[in-house]
Amino acid sequence: MGAGVLVVEIYSSFRKILNELKRLQAPSALEQKTPAFPGLIAAGPEGSILVNEEIEKEIRVIADWLRDHRPATKAQYRVKEWRAAVRKAFGPALMQIDLDFPVEDNSHKLKKLIEATVDATQEVIALHFTTIGCTLFEKPLVGPLAIGPVLFEPKDVWLNRARESGQLSGDNHSRLKDAFAGHPLPKAPETVQHLFERTIVDALLQSQLVCTVETRNFAPEMTKTRAIVGARLGQAAIALLWQLPSKTLEGFHLSVDHGRRLIRTVPYVPGKQTIGGLHSVGTSHGPSIESDDWDRIVVGWRNYFDVAGRMIACWTDAHAQASDLLRNMAAALWFIWEGCRDENDLMAVVKFTSALEQLSQGAGGKSGGIMRLAAARLGLEPNDKIAGEKTLKQVVELIYSDARSRTLHGNNPFLNHDWSEVRVLSESLTRHCLVACMDWFEQNPTATDPKCLVA
Repeated sequence: MGAGVLVVEIYSSFRKILNELKRLQAPSALEQKTPAFPGLIAAGPEGSILVNEEIEKEIRVIADWLRDHRPATKAQYRVKEWRAAVRKAFGPALMQIDLDFPVEDNSHKLKKLIEATVDATQEVIALHFTTIGCTLFEKPLVGPLAIGPVLFEPKDVWLNRARESGQLSGDNHSRLKDAFAGHPLPKAPETVQHLFERTIVDALLQSQLVCTVETRNFAPEMTKTRAIVGARLGQAAIALLWQLPSKTLEGFHLSVDHGRRLIRTVPYVPGKQTIGGLHSVGTSHGPSIESDDWDRIVVGWRNYFDVAGRMIACWTDAHAQASDLLRNMAAALWFIWEGCRDENDLMAVVKFTSALEQLSQGAGGKSGGIMRLAAARLGLEPNDKIAGEKTLKQVVELIYSDARSRTLHGNNPFLNHDWSEVRVLSESLTRHCLVACMDWFEQNPTATDPKCLVA
């Protein structure tokens, strides 16, 4: 019944568009009200169709209705992208409508034309590679590291691979190699090739490494969004190997993020002259690690990185074949990255706790589910002391009830307290739980039920 009502309502929007277009055909209509910019929809070789605010409004209504009836598009398109695609479909479709015909018949015809055009010309990119500048450890990686759809590699390795794949020509490769070695790009006319090379230099020159993310089946803007998420989660997967991932991530940078920065303030206490007010956020690079030690980690933790890659693919492939269990783990990894990078301690606790909720969905989430998760994956009982004199139950109640629930429900009387120590507790518990879940999944790769993680 609900769907039928929605169809009836959407026909009303098509009728309004047609009636308004017919009204606009009269010269006097344009004198009464000037169409708002942009006011034109391209209709192909036939030209353009003049529209006004009323028509634009109904097109947005129709676009949102079509989106609701095509759930896959919600993960493939940003809302603005989808609305633009539907608006674009109206141009050629309206050229096939004779406004002298009954509006009821025309509304049905127009709906079919729009749906057929949108379904036939979805602007998704089947396979796309996004390259981002990246910094990890104090010393650059010697060789590449693949984590599913995310590939970290030295610049010279990327240059050679890009030439072999056809992304770069021999001349591109030669000039970029010189540029990465510290020589300026040779002056050249503003050709497409020169602008192409300049784009690469601007994105990668100041970075230690190159991060390439493979995305599948997204529209252009969503492709860029998901590629950045993939790169961040690739870094998060590496940082999870350290006891406190947030500290490691302070030195992991992407050219699309803020990076290390200085915070300057001017302090003053009446009656005193104070000098200071300068501190840094982040570090210039991640931990120091010798190449041999890192090579041993890459080999010894290869299965872990493979599991992380499957999790990241849930974000980078719109058609990823993933179970609810794997998607919950993928969401938890995202929440951990968000928590690690949040400068507000309380909100970081909320995000870490959200990651724990994702992992404990099989037990209904909440504090009880989180304790069942800790029992199943870490062997902890509610009364086990895990932080000084604090028991697991006390820690979970602190991060779930006092931090997460009170904050999200808007009734947290402790909002202005210092949450820095609680942040460390929640981050540590979340890290141990996720890594243990990944270890379990590595040994049970065909598992699909979220309840498995809490059994």
